[in-house]
Amino acid sequence: MSDKAEKSSMNRNTDKVQHDSVQHSKEFTIQEASTTENQQNQTQEAVGDSKPEDTKKTKKPKKSKRRRRTLLGRFLTSILNLLLILIVAIVLLFFYLLDTESGLRTIVNVANHYFPQYVSIHNAEGQLGKRFTLEDVTLNLPNYEPLEIPQLTLDWNYGQLLEMTVAINHLEVEGANLNFTPIEKIEKIEEASEPFSLKSLNIPINAEIKTIDITNSTLKVDDFYLAMNDIQLTNAKLEDNHVTIENTVGDLQALVGSDVDLPFVVALNGNVDIPTETFDLNLAIYAQEAFISGNELNLALNTEVKGELEKFTADLNGRVDWANFLNDPILLKVDNEVTGLSDIKSYLHLKNLSNQIMLNSEWSAQNPLNVDLDLKMNAPYLSQLHPDISGSLMGNIDLKGEVLKPILVADVNISNINAFGLQLQSLLLKANHEDYNADILLQLDRMRFDTIYLALLKLQFDGSLTDEFDLDLLVENLEQAKSAKEADQSVNKIEVANIKEPDGEIDETLTYQENKPMALLPADDRQVLVKKMEYKVTGKADSHHFNFDLDSIVGTIKSDGIASLTDVFTDPTFTLYLQNSVVSSDFVGDYKLNKPAYFYYRAKNNTISLSSACYEQGYIVFCAEGGRSIEGVNTAVITLNNLPSSLIDSYLPPDLSINTKANVTIAGQFTTEEDFVGVVNLALSKGDIRYRFQGREVLIPLDKTLLEVHALPEKVTSNLNVDWGKYLRVQGKGEMNDLFKENLVDASVVANIPSFDWVSPLMPVLQDLGGEVLLKGKVQGPVAHPKMGANFSIKDGHLYIASLNSRLKAINLDVALQEGTPEFFIKGSVGTNKGTLNLDGYYNIANFSTELNASGDDIQLADSRDIKVMISPKVQFTGKHSGNIQRYQLKGSILIPELYYMHTSMGGGGSVVKVSEDTVIVGDGYDQKRSESFMDNFSMDLNVILGNDILVGAEGLKAHLSGGLKVLKDYGSQPIRGLGVINVGQGEFDIYGQVLQLDRGKIQFSGASITNPALDIQASRQFMNEIEGRELRVGVKVLGSAEAPRVELYSSPTMTDIEIASYLFLGRGPNLGSAAENLMLLNMLRKIAMGEPVSSSDTSIASKVGLTDLGFMETPNGHIGVGLGKRFANSFYVGLGVGVEEGESAFALLRYSFLKYFNVNAAFMSEGESVNLNYSRDF
Repeated sequence: MSDKAEKSSMNRNTDKVQHDSVQHSKEFTIQEASTTENQQNQTQEAVGDSKPEDTKKTKKPKKSKRRRRTLLGRFLTSILNLLLILIVAIVLLFFYLLDTESGLRTIVNVANHYFPQYVSIHNAEGQLGKRFTLEDVTLNLPNYEPLEIPQLTLDWNYGQLLEMTVAINHLEVEGANLNFTPIEKIEKIEEASEPFSLKSLNIPINAEIKTIDITNSTLKVDDFYLAMNDIQLTNAKLEDNHVTIENTVGDLQALVGSDVDLPFVVALNGNVDIPTETFDLNLAIYAQEAFISGNELNLALNTEVKGELEKFTADLNGRVDWANFLNDPILLKVDNEVTGLSDIKSYLHLKNLSNQIMLNSEWSAQNPLNVDLDLKMNAPYLSQLHPDISGSLMGNIDLKGEVLKPILVADVNISNINAFGLQLQSLLLKANHEDYNADILLQLDRMRFDTIYLALLKLQFDGSLTDEFDLDLLVENLEQAKSAKEADQSVNKIEVANIKEPDGEIDETLTYQENKPMALLPADDRQVLVKKMEYKVTGKADSHHFNFDLDSIVGTIKSDGIASLTDVFTDPTFTLYLQNSVVSSDFVGDYKLNKPAYFYYRAKNNTISLSSACYEQGYIVFCAEGGRSIEGVNTAVITLNNLPSSLIDSYLPPDLSINTKANVTIAGQFTTEEDFVGVVNLALSKGDIRYRFQGREVLIPLDKTLLEVHALPEKVTSNLNVDWGKYLRVQGKGEMNDLFKENLVDASVVANIPSFDWVSPLMPVLQDLGGEVLLKGKVQGPVAHPKMGANFSIKDGHLYIASLNSRLKAINLDVALQEGTPEFFIKGSVGTNKGTLNLDGYYNIANFSTELNASGDDIQLADSRDIKVMISPKVQFTGKHSGNIQRYQLKGSILIPELYYMHTSMGGGGSVVKVSEDTVIVGDGYDQKRSESFMDNFSMDLNVILGNDILVGAEGLKAHLSGGLKVLKDYGSQPIRGLGVINVGQGEFDIYGQVLQLDRGKIQFSGASITNPALDIQASRQFMNEIEGRELRVGVKVLGSAEAPRVELYSSPTMTDIEIASYLFLGRGPNLGSAAENLMLLNMLRKIAMGEPVSSSDTSIASKVGLTDLGFMETPNGHIGVGLGKRFANSFYVGLGVGVEEGESAFALLRYSFLKYFNVNAAFMSEGESVNLNYSRDF
């Protein structure tokens, strides 16, 4: 191959190598060098194959080989390049988020998308690192309502963060609603913390705020509400832990519940240096037209707090004007100096136009019993401080040194006090105490509070506790009035009197309430609670004699003895020797201490000891003893033996008397409440209870009555045993475990009445009463929510009601409260002479729902001469609680197959009068207006069906009834309504001695009030017109309604009303020539027209003595007479009488009817006799 060809071939191979090198330069790898070297070798081999010998000649000199990098070096280079790229990306992202509006919105979108449970932002504008605005921001914090900020604007410079400084040019918050009231209260356990120190607040960053504006925003915590109308803060700075506030002004309004409405303006400025704990702060508060408890308040306060934390001053100056609470504005000045957060020096000056009070004091927490106090009071007119206070407060109190042994000078006079129901005529305090020597007088004259009056309280001490002293405490006439005295309406009024002087000038005189005398004696009847109580002590502290004398409403106490008080300031120890003591009372008698008793108390180790102190009266003994040991073991024993029941005789009703004695023992000991051990034993000795009722007496034997309670650290057990013979027996037991934790109870009781033969003598109407009555109860579980079960049962009961000739038998009733449920289940039956009444239902004590069902067939309730009743009921009574109202309903049906009832008058004028809704019942010491009645919450839907054997009678009426009635009532004050018809069948009606036969009758109930049905009743009687010799029929029709009945007379053939009345009341036609008879008949017609009763009754004298007529009757001459008559077998009549008109005399009548159409009338008079034979027939 020629040289040209070789060069051409070599050039092509070289181009190929260069092309491959360019392709691989994009991926810088460790294999690049070896690949290039291989390519060069291949090129050389290709050239050598074509012409080896020429290659050596044309081969250029070799370049020096490039030094190859190690694997580690190439890896580190790659890492550095990646870090550089990452830093650049972070810088670009940081710039994007802080300096672009898109970055701000990206942050908002991320927050809304990934953290919606914490934050929600509706819109954002601006740049996060410079100035931005957020709209409709909602923050959700756990256990709090959402915090809402409609608009927030922040102008700041994030570049200052590089210099550890937060620079805020402007912050604006508008319309924020911040509610920090926890949804669920969480009790936090307070942990011990270090004393407060400003130095501990090391803030590692500086801050500078030019302006902050908060407008139309609210803050709420519980019932505290703060409206931030406008708050402006300017030029606040935090630099090297030094805080400076140039000016802060706020327009605020605070609300606390419904009592406080406080709009106010506040201004704050000052500085705080944290490292040196120094501060200088000024706060001003100004409030106008604020209201507290309905009273207007205006105030202006300026406060200054200045100094170091270890020593600073806190001063306040201000003016308070509170309408209806302060009569005159008060000027207030308070200066405080606090050193070491423990020593306090205070100065208080309170004054108005008429009064001023000044107080200087020093106190140290390091020595709390050392006080330096100087109080000066010059307040002659307290009524000018507060409208509800009047009186005078004058005097000085100077107290220095230890409280137990101070230097004390006091001279205080308080007079004519009238404040908040308390009235005080005078209180005088004069005291001088120095070096244990004291002369103290405290005297209160005439005080009243509500219904309590006190005439005198006086305490006088003279001497030294380390030497001889006298102490006298006296109380006289502590009384209670029956009613509180009415408030004086002139209190706190200023009376102005203009007095003309001799020279003609007007002198204005002001009379305050304090200048008026006070009347502090009870104006009405009062009860003396304590007539006199005096306690006198004479001697030394370590040995002094005392006398105690009390005369009170419950009795008198007279005691004396010796007492000792030693080591008052180091180890106070008090010892008392009670030598004599007598207690006298009209309630319990006279008791005397049977032997001296000792009492010991040592304060240092808190030990107490009381020997047995026993008061006795005859066989009655009351004793008490106890103590507390050095180890802290407390013991006590109380016994009461042979306490007679006669002590309560005056409290018992006159028909009841108790004859027994009570014995009580209470003993126990404990160190803490968890290790208490005790016993209680209460027993009644054998005796009896006598009860007298309507001349009869029941004697209840008290064979055994015992209650025992035993307390141990792990549980408390109890037993109850009552045996009162055939009247009552009770057995009970119980225990309580897991004391002071769950307090688990397990108790049961069984009670029964063995016999009822004692009931009939008391209530004769209840005969042959018997059966077994048993009550069982059980309680289990924690005291807070125990499970209860109970069962009340009557087995094989029987009762005979003589007045109804009704015998109830096989009375079985079971009322069960299932354990752990709030429902009583009722099931039972009552047997009668015929038929059985079945009962079942329930009552829920949790929701007050109830249901009771009663059913039975042909139940005979009565079988006496006057009343026989048989019913077949199927009724249901239910009750449900709806809201705050209990609703009741009665529904079902009652079939009355048989009823015989003849009403017998009781002979007295009785009445049942409905009480109106606004009637006030007076009695038992209280007045109570009639509340919403049971009937307002009661509805009824009851069917009453009458059978075919119904006969009723009352007031001269006897009738058979049939039909049915639906009784309805809706909720509310609606009347009971009736719907149906009662048919009046065969019967008779006695009207003034004349018996009328019931022709027809109907009582129509059309859905209106059941007390006002429509009436349609007709009764008539057939008579013989002796003159005309024919029969006629007269009667009455009762029409209209029950509340407005209308009585009409009718006859066949038609006659006048006076003729009908004559036949109805006299049994014959009228004698128009007799004025007396016509007057009587007209009077009867008037009564009928006016609806007055004209009927007779089965209890009239005639019916009681077995006569047909007794009263007015017709004489043989056709005039009015008075007499008596008797009808036999409806066909024979005999009568005797005497005429009442002039010229009339005695007479006798005989009437006899025979052969249907014939009758004979015979009359025998002093004037002569007459006999008439009549034939009468209607055609």
